[in-house]
Amino acid sequence: MRHSHLGNRIALATILTVAISLTPTLSSLGSSATPRTSPCEPGDTEIVMGPGGAGLGHWSITLLLVDPGARTCTFKGYPTVRAFVSLTRHWVAARRTPSGYLGGLGSGQTIMPVTLTFDTVASFMIEGTDVPVGNARSCPHYVRLVAALPGWHPTANLPIDAPACSTLQVHPLVIGPTGDQR
Repeated sequence: MRHSHLGNRIALATILTVAISLTPTLSSLGSSATPRTSPCEPGDTEIVMGPGGAGLGHWSITLLLVDPGARTCTFKGYPTVRAFVSLTRHWVAARRTPSGYLGGLGSGQTIMPVTLTFDTVASFMIEGTDVPVGNARSCPHYVRLVAALPGWHPTANLPIDAPACSTLQVHPLVIGPTGDQR
């Protein structure tokens, strides 16, 4: 991902999020542009950092999936996420969990396909804790994140700064900007 376009992608995701939340019928307004129907390719979508959250020793980061190419793309399942740990200098894979302390699917919900179009935003959440384990007084940090959409090679390589006190979790893709369907 080019850093010069990061601000534009975040702005696009924010604008889409606000427009969708304020106007549930945005798609009924019509558009002269017809979305392309050919299969999506990794360059047709962008994964950008969204808002983070925290609560009682837990932290989360929401990753937004936007469609700057105006193609209709459908995904289902878990993104593949790996994070680089500063202290050990190793990449660790995020554990796939339906939900965690701060987000994910609600109890009894199943993973549904997510269709991304020019006027929708999809998201997924990663979670961890900031509470040292055992006798430790501090934790190493995750400093880089690599993410891939289901069935694709990595499409995002993003800097992060999050405590690596516990196993990193990733929740399934959901429609909307929060990474949470509870």
